[in-house]
This record gives sequence, C-alpha cells and structure tokens, in this order.
Amino acid sequence: MKGSTGSDHPHIVLQDLTSARLNPSVMDIKIGSRTWAPEASEAYIAKCLKKDRESTSTSLGFRISGLQVYIDDESGFYKPDRNYVRKTGPDDVRLLLRNFVSSNPSSDSETGLGPDWSLASSVYGGRNGILAQLLELKTWFEDQTIYHFYACSLLFMFDNGLALKSGGSNAEVKLIDFAHVTDGNGVIDHNFLGGLCSLIKFISDVLAETNDYTGTNGQVEL
Repeated sequence: MKGSTGSDHPHIVLQDLTSARLNPSVMDIKIGSRTWAPEASEAYIAKCLKKDRESTSTSLGFRISGLQVYIDDESGFYKPDRNYVRKTGPDDVRLLLRNFVSSNPSSDSETGLGPDWSLASSVYGGRNGILAQLLELKTWFEDQTIYHFYACSLLFMFDNGLALKSGGSNAEVKLIDFAHVTDGNGVIDHNFLGGLCSLIKFISDVLAETNDYTGTNGQVEL
C-alpha cells in the first residue's frame, strides 16, 4: 500500500471477528502437539515445550487457551481462570467444551447441578455447526501442502442469545494467529491435522452425549 510519502509500504490488515456480534461467546483453541516453528531458537523451543507438556497440547494435540460464555445481562460472562484453562487435563477439556455450549456454564454449588450443555446441538451440530466446519477444514488439511501452521488457533464463536431464542446460533470457526506459518514444501501438515482430528473427536463425543440426554427445564437428566 502507498504511504503518505507515496512510497509502497507493507501492511498487515487485521479484522475484529466479533465486531458484528452482540455479546458473543468465544473460545480460543491452539492446535498442534508442537507449537514452535523449525527455525525457532533453543530457548523458545524450551519455553514452548514446557507449556505443551503442562497442558494438553502434547497428549491431545490441542489445548484450550481461553474462553468466555455470555450468560445474560445480569450475570454477564462466564470466564474461567486462565491458569486453570491452560493447565487442564482431558477431563477438564471435556468439561470446558460442555461449558461453552451450556446455558448455565457456572455450576450451581447450592443445587449441585453442573453445566447442561443444552446448546450443543445448535452450536456444535447441524449442517452449519462447528463440527461441520471443522470437518470441512480437515478435508482441506488432508490435501494442502503449501503451508505448515505452528501455534495457530481456531476461534469458535456463537451468539448465546440467538441460540436460546431461536435454536440457531450463527456458530462460526475461524483460523487465527499466523505468526509462525512456514512453507509446507509439498508435505502435509500432520502436526496441525493430528490436533484437528483429536479436537473433532472431542466435539463429536459431546454431541453424542447430548443425544443420550433429554432436557427438562433447562437441566439434563438421564
């Protein structure tokens, strides 16, 4: 692009992905068991390796970096502690994926009721849901050999209010954070693809569990 002097200058164009949404629920998931690029320094590799091992990156091929879920105007957002989110195990990941699609993500200590994941079908399922979008992305990664995506994330977004009122959620998946993208050199990005497949399995399991439950007044029971 031309600057004020008339000379050409490189620019990075950024987009606010949530600007068109009112009180969106969002979740950031870093994909890949390896989160550093080949040319990284030893110090940076050690830093990344420590984070990968302390989280589920090494074991599952992905980790949840953060999330917030809109509840209502009175309660605002459910936003779990960042340190807890980063150092979760597989069971915690399942719980957070359920929390993300629950009308009551904060479990009630008085009643003992946990998250109801009542929005799972409208957010994760369906022809245009998050799972369908992940499967479409998987198809692309099974063929593309142009790029390798290190430390990139998937951003999940949906409108909680819309899901509660109409059953639709306007759910969307975006691939974000491209600071460490490298040339693929004709090789499939197995690091990203493996993590993506693992995430798809977890999302599929949440949907399968949802189909085994029936809703009663916003809660779930066997």
